[in-house]
Amino acid sequence: QTLTTAQGTFLIEALPPGIHNLVAYSLDGAYQVFQQGAQVAADATTPAEISLSRAPMVNVTFHVRVPEKTPPGVPLRFAGNLYQFGNTFADLEGGFSTVASRMPVLFQQPEGSYTLTLSLPAGADLRYKYTLGDGFWNAELSGSGRFLTRQLIVPEQDTVINDVVQTWSAKNGDYLTFDVIVPENTPDGEYVSIQFNPFTWSEPIPMWRLGENRWVYLLYGPLTPLRQLSYRYCRNDQCSAADALETAGYESPGLTVDLANPSARSQETLTGWNWLEPNPPETDLQLPTFTPRDERFIAGIEFLPAYHPTWNPLAGYALQDIQQLQANWLVLTPTWTYTHQNLPVLEQVPGQDALWLDLLNTITQTTRAGKQVMIYPQARYPIPSQEWWQTSQRDFAWWVTWFDRYRVFLLHHAELAERSQAGALVIGDETLAPALPGGVLPDGSPSGVPEDARQRWSDLLAEVRSRYTGQLYWAMPYSPGGIEPPEWIDQVDGIYLLWSAPLAENAEAELAEMSARAADLLDRDLQSLVSEMNKALILALAYPSARGGASGCVPDPQGACLEFSALAPQRPDIPSTTLDLGEQARAYYAMLVAVNERPWISGLVSRGYYPPVMLQDKSVSIHGKPAAILLQNAFSAWRSVKP
Repeated sequence: QTLTTAQGTFLIEALPPGIHNLVAYSLDGAYQVFQQGAQVAADATTPAEISLSRAPMVNVTFHVRVPEKTPPGVPLRFAGNLYQFGNTFADLEGGFSTVASRMPVLFQQPEGSYTLTLSLPAGADLRYKYTLGDGFWNAELSGSGRFLTRQLIVPEQDTVINDVVQTWSAKNGDYLTFDVIVPENTPDGEYVSIQFNPFTWSEPIPMWRLGENRWVYLLYGPLTPLRQLSYRYCRNDQCSAADALETAGYESPGLTVDLANPSARSQETLTGWNWLEPNPPETDLQLPTFTPRDERFIAGIEFLPAYHPTWNPLAGYALQDIQQLQANWLVLTPTWTYTHQNLPVLEQVPGQDALWLDLLNTITQTTRAGKQVMIYPQARYPIPSQEWWQTSQRDFAWWVTWFDRYRVFLLHHAELAERSQAGALVIGDETLAPALPGGVLPDGSPSGVPEDARQRWSDLLAEVRSRYTGQLYWAMPYSPGGIEPPEWIDQVDGIYLLWSAPLAENAEAELAEMSARAADLLDRDLQSLVSEMNKALILALAYPSARGGASGCVPDPQGACLEFSALAPQRPDIPSTTLDLGEQARAYYAMLVAVNERPWISGLVSRGYYPPVMLQDKSVSIHGKPAAILLQNAFSAWRSVKP
């Protein structure tokens, strides 16, 4: 299977010759299903023209009666095969494709039944079930104790469906109780999740809040033929990143319950959360009085260019924090993945790259919150980007394919930006050096990029301009000693400068030294550039909260310097590195003061923000760290609002 782009194009590779059945369907059922035979010829490309018809929408009301002993008030979820019922169309943990937190929750009535009215596409073949979990854990069962999946062909008129859940348990109503007291510093607005491992970790499930700092979950099944079950607790579904201290780490086996003696379980008390200090971290750094900027100044937060389907329901949670930071822009970083190297294929991979519907949902929530949206699409590599470029064949045919696939990638996101009325679109990133005119590989050797690369990029930017009418920025990394603007600078509205410049010679540098260094770099390398370009300049900062981040080198175990991406929250911890929240705060202080004194800088963005949960980890994310306090004060002053 594959996903179409915004232009409706799609590519399915490596099909054997012969007649195939081609089926096209909408993830949310909004269009009627299309299918047709397709004759695939050997050593050829087979074109397929498809036209879909939108399905009319009808209201379907579900009334559900649950077993008598169902705990009152617990969330009853609706799991189904369409996007809006938790299906991610991805291969997630344990081979699952559903996520509990993405499923709609039915409303309990006073007499104990549940109800939910949904607008559904007429003619859709809906397969669904009711669950107190994710559709596997705590799924409804038939009277004989077997899994049950219901089917409804959505009628062409409003209708009412009356369902009865027979049982949750295959064995006389037996269940396991998970009753946990969580640390007092669990942030307000977060929920506690539980993750089970019968043979491998499955997706986390939100627990049920029973009181202040107390969470409960009753597990009815499936429990047979298991003899024991591993489990762990985490915050906001972010297991492996925001775990309880008792089970912290990617390789943690978790806790274990003996299913032969489940009644022996007692209430548990967690000693703390990984990467969350017992007391909120503060900073003794005090910013000087800042000069307000006009309303065009961009005070932004850039999301980490990564994704998991559990993030989407947490967009509102992240936006509340961004609101407190007084940012006026949110930079979304949707990704596509290189799934083939020779010849290159860049495409969406569900579960790793946000779906179109995911992005529209986040953009809608952001604009409703009064923020402007900037879209900055980026490519994901299956191996380190330097290695990917170095080992690619890069002959002429390879480059033709690369430019073609990258064109599709950019035009897709230009369409997204235009349709969602995003305020700006950013093109380019640190990994593109081999594909630029005069391309250079990570080892310094020529990349073999075609001689007409400049014209190819110019034509591509012109095509993006024809699809998107908002502000267009070119992203490029800062390198000490000055930067050269791209040859197509006249085709964009400004530069989005990726800034991680070393501000000190070593991690013990004084704040005054770092501040002076920041001011010197801006004046020496950027002021004349901005004057010559007569274009907007946005500084996009990324400094990790790890020892050495402000000096440009967080040492790896071999003594070399780590890529900052290796410290991302979704990556395993590197014990040889040292957490240093203060160093990140000092780097931000130096840059904020320097930017305040230079009105020719048009905006400042904090990169790498981890949206689903606050972590005081080693990454560049400022979510929940002292650097966020400084940024909040600066943004408040620049925007003339109260923090």
